[in-house]
Amino acid sequence: MNSKGFRWYFDRLMDEFWPAADNFDLARGVNTSGRVWHFRLDIPFRSRREAVTYQPVDPKVFVEAMKWLPLEAHGWPFVDLGCGKGRGLLLAKEAGFERIIGVEFSPSLAAIARRNVSAYPQISVVQGDASKFVFPSGPVVIYMYNPFGPKIIQQVIENTKRESVSGYLLYVTPVHDDVLAQHDLRVAKKAGGYTVWQL
Repeated sequence: MNSKGFRWYFDRLMDEFWPAADNFDLARGVNTSGRVWHFRLDIPFRSRREAVTYQPVDPKVFVEAMKWLPLEAHGWPFVDLGCGKGRGLLLAKEAGFERIIGVEFSPSLAAIARRNVSAYPQISVVQGDASKFVFPSGPVVIYMYNPFGPKIIQQVIENTKRESVSGYLLYVTPVHDDVLAQHDLRVAKKAGGYTVWQL
């Protein structure tokens, strides 16, 4: 391994196992920084094909996307599919949501998320498969930060239709917007880093 390859590997290990806390984490005393590479997630091997490397959302992008929700949406349940270590959940709490649910397939990431949100009774973390999650009744805000591949996104949308879910879906880093575009959903806002879909 040459020096460039060694440096990349060293940086990757540091980012996963000993990540430096960024300003968000330092200000709140939580642990949402760093990356966890998709092939190292503690999920079934066949599921890793749909998995995506964990990394925390940029708070600025989250806040910008939130601006496109109607005011009443902040009174609806907020559901973060693929919540990782829980940064999106904490941001939702700061945005004023009163009922916040994180769904995370990886047991280790779900455990970290629970520790990060333990001070807030309005936040719960479900360790499970997002494609099998049953949404709360009534309108919801669904949030996804590029959490998984197109097959799971397809299943999630089919579930929202079967359950007659209404509300909005905020998709940050919308790699698979084409999957959502195949369904009867309206784009409320599309920017460089996110798409807001009306369900």
